[in-house]
Amino acid sequence: MPRPKGLPKTGGRQKGAANKKTREIADRAVREDITPLEVQLRTMRMLWDKALEGSVPDLELAKQACAVASQAAPFIHPRLAAIVATATVTTVEQASPEEAQRLAMAALEKAFGGATATDRAISSGD
Repeated sequence: MPRPKGLPKTGGRQKGAANKKTREIADRAVREDITPLEVQLRTMRMLWDKALEGSVPDLELAKQACAVASQAAPFIHPRLAAIVATATVTTVEQASPEEAQRLAMAALEKAFGGATATDRAISSGD
């Protein structure tokens, strides 16, 4: 009798689980150090070295090495997360020398809690 509609499937092998043969092949590949990624990397290096052997690089072999590299890259280099960049732009108008001196003195007074009469006399040139 078939399972009633809407009743979840239970029992049996989990979806995506490796069967005995698949697990055996994967274990052997790991033992022998021949994972698919390792094959890609070895192939890429071999093609790249061969492309650069002569006095003039072999562009066809270099293209093949680049193609293999682009396939292997996602497994080695993590993707960069999208970054939102924000910037604040401040426009500063150039002040006259007198205005610049006044602003500098105001900043000093603010930083040091006010200037003495002697400091003011020196800064004003009296």
